[in-house]
Amino acid sequence: MGSGPGLRLTEGRRKVNRSLRVLLVLDAEAEAVRVLAALRSAGFEPDHRRIATAAALREALRFTDWDVVLSDSAQGDLTYASVLRELAADGRDLPLILVAGGIGEELAVEAIKAGAADYVSLDHLDRLGPAVARELQDAEQRRQRRRSEELLRYQACHDDLTGLLNRRTFMERVHDNLVQVRRSRTPASLCFMDLDRFKTVNDRCGHRAGDELLRQLASLMRQAVRESDTLARLGGDEFGLLLRDCGPEQALRVAGDLRDRIRAFRFNWRDQVFDVGISIGIAAVTADAANAAELLSAADMACYRAKADGEGTIRCYQGEDAALDAHRGELRSLSALETALHRDAFVLVSQPLMQLTDGSGATLGQEVLLRMRGDDGTLVSPDAFLPVAERNGLLPTLDRWVIHSVLSRIGQSARRHQNGSGGLFFINLSGASLQEPGLADFIREEIGRRGVPPDRLCFEIAENTAVVNLSAAIELSHRLKSLGCHFALDDFGSGLSAFRYVRRLPIDFLRIDGRLVRDMLSDPIERAMVESIQRVGHLMGLRTIAESVETREHLRVVRALGIDAAQGYAIGRGAPLDEAFEPRAGVAGTGTA
Repeated sequence: MGSGPGLRLTEGRRKVNRSLRVLLVLDAEAEAVRVLAALRSAGFEPDHRRIATAAALREALRFTDWDVVLSDSAQGDLTYASVLRELAADGRDLPLILVAGGIGEELAVEAIKAGAADYVSLDHLDRLGPAVARELQDAEQRRQRRRSEELLRYQACHDDLTGLLNRRTFMERVHDNLVQVRRSRTPASLCFMDLDRFKTVNDRCGHRAGDELLRQLASLMRQAVRESDTLARLGGDEFGLLLRDCGPEQALRVAGDLRDRIRAFRFNWRDQVFDVGISIGIAAVTADAANAAELLSAADMACYRAKADGEGTIRCYQGEDAALDAHRGELRSLSALETALHRDAFVLVSQPLMQLTDGSGATLGQEVLLRMRGDDGTLVSPDAFLPVAERNGLLPTLDRWVIHSVLSRIGQSARRHQNGSGGLFFINLSGASLQEPGLADFIREEIGRRGVPPDRLCFEIAENTAVVNLSAAIELSHRLKSLGCHFALDDFGSGLSAFRYVRRLPIDFLRIDGRLVRDMLSDPIERAMVESIQRVGHLMGLRTIAESVETREHLRVVRALGIDAAQGYAIGRGAPLDEAFEPRAGVAGTGTA
């Protein structure tokens, strides 16, 4: 027995006194007294009730949560078999132990087959305590197993963050409702809902704030819909709502009420207050719909149109709409992106970085940019596919593909050219990858497997990504630095206030935002910001890199400011990564810019 509130220590010997709610189906008072005495002798403190009729049994089961039933073979209008039937009808897992005098083997076997947990003869009540303890333990194990199974079933159907139904279960409900609509022609509507200004909360306050906002909004929406409706989180900041027995006009009213409630909601996070909105697309669930996926796609396209019309807009799907072509193109882009991943149809293009302060003009390294090869063989800009990858959770997959591909090439080059280039490879990491706990281990394993010197790798993250994911960025950068890798902060340019974050990161390079560099020739404020970043960076022992150095004049100015290295068209344009491994190239690099 485990310890608990009922544990007592008596005369230096550990003795368990466990409270026990026991229902006695015993007619004879003398038998009940003997049974209770045996339970006390075994260390139980029985709280009991003795009954002898079916009516008394049903009343006892109605008002008390019993631990065990001890029954004679027959008492009054009850037999052990009828007691078992009453317990089954009551629906609870309550063990019954047959306790009777002169139990024969035939009766014992019959009782066990009927569902009794055990049998104990009145002549051997010393067996009663161990039998009860065993059945209580078995009953608890069954309860725990049921709870675990129920939890697994719940987790399989629900979103971990909000507790709402997940996308898979929601689509099953939509399918079932579509079947019902086809059978009975009852109206139903499907809503696709996308939050407005959610990214602002995530960017300013981080993912913990974004998660809390989603939880609060899920609770608000749950209270606003009917019990017969089905609300789900489809992913990210997107939600689905299935309105049963609800035509388009009524669905518009429900959606309008939901929108107004969210408009009135204010989210508080660490002395900051945010208001959010929601855009909603509605599709009627009609008998001629092909399937649940088509219905959700229609509602999604209506939502896309709603967002294009302005925040907080509600739109009903109107069939083929030319204004939705762009969204259909995006959906096709997702399919193309997944196909490219499957076919390994990505290309790495490198752009060199030149050292400035040592006067040598040597190559510091290469940033390798990710491109996708389209169906027609042309290269697709990352501006076309990275947003699609971000919205659909594919950025970590792309980051790992880049890491694997570049490290494989470095390893192959090292085996071919014993005295190959010692330049750096700059590898960009997305914010989504920072949240993956296994990323550092993946990089460590790839370094070892490919035989790559870790000091040739410089991993970099954008400044705003680092600030939003600061704790994850600190942990990852320390782990990568411990492997011998370098670390850089990319697109740096928020001003001096950002340096308080930089001091917490073990970085080697500050890459100055290209927008500042491009405009510094015509805007003295931008030039002053570039100069201040360079000066403070040097005071902190960091090397600075100017991005987007597009002209000779840009190059002259950044050199005059004492910036350590430059990258841009004035240094060199992009070229296939494999050219960076030529002996004359001197260096190489990576990223998903």
